[in-house]
Amino acid sequence: MRKIIIVLLLCVFSIDLTACSNNGVDTPKESIEKNNEYNIEDFGPLYDKTNKLFEKESEYLTKEELVGDKAYSIYEKCSKEIGLPFNETITLRGKKESSLSGFNITSADGEYSISCFFSEGTPNDSLFIKDGENIVVSGVFSENVDSYGCLTNVTIELPQNIDIIYENNIDSVLSDYENISGTSIVQGELDSILSLEEFEHGIELMSYATYEHQDNYFDTVASLKGEEGSIFFMYNKENYTDLKVGDKVVISGFVDDLIHVTDIDGKIEVISGLMGNIYEIYIFN
Repeated sequence: MRKIIIVLLLCVFSIDLTACSNNGVDTPKESIEKNNEYNIEDFGPLYDKTNKLFEKESEYLTKEELVGDKAYSIYEKCSKEIGLPFNETITLRGKKESSLSGFNITSADGEYSISCFFSEGTPNDSLFIKDGENIVVSGVFSENVDSYGCLTNVTIELPQNIDIIYENNIDSVLSDYENISGTSIVQGELDSILSLEEFEHGIELMSYATYEHQDNYFDTVASLKGEEGSIFFMYNKENYTDLKVGDKVVISGFVDDLIHVTDIDGKIEVISGLMGNIYEIYIFN
């Protein structure tokens, strides 16, 4: 249930962002489908116009209604008016972009972005595709009430041969911290698993750590260790009961500075990072 809510919140957030980026509403039906295959540049304008219309039509819905049947029906009406596929299987081409859950397909200029999610229990192989690489996927758009405005049950059609290779990159992510502008894909081996209380108690003993408690943090904290640095992250233990120290994993999220040192030239070196809540963990066999 938690994952369903996360998926829908990400979709609604994406709808809100794209609606704000579109200056005008133009509502003629203009489907550019070709055997239900789209480039993101074709699909994106339909998506934006639908979201802009949906924003207007759902203006007075409550938060509860936005994640229910009423909002889903309104989104269906808006989709049909604009010509956007609704509860249909489509093929979509674009650039791959990592996300907190699933992944995004974006246009080359970053103007359009569609959230994509695999079916429950399907490994997120997109973690092994570089951001910015061309990708072709198939899936169902606006499949049901908990995923309208998103592409779900996704299959990666191209590239076909994805190299699922483990390579610890903790130190390289930390050394490049100042150049990070979005989500990072992090690979590492679990060095410890703590309760949130144990983690925060340890942080209290380190006056130089830059940490602020968040009420929505999951109650389990794991650490990934490199040769010189480490990265901590929070996760829902109920979803990953088999996760253990020594497991090699891949995760995607925002890396924040947890502990750093400053050299004599004033250069900051991050030696420990924090990724906050992680919703998907890829575990190597």
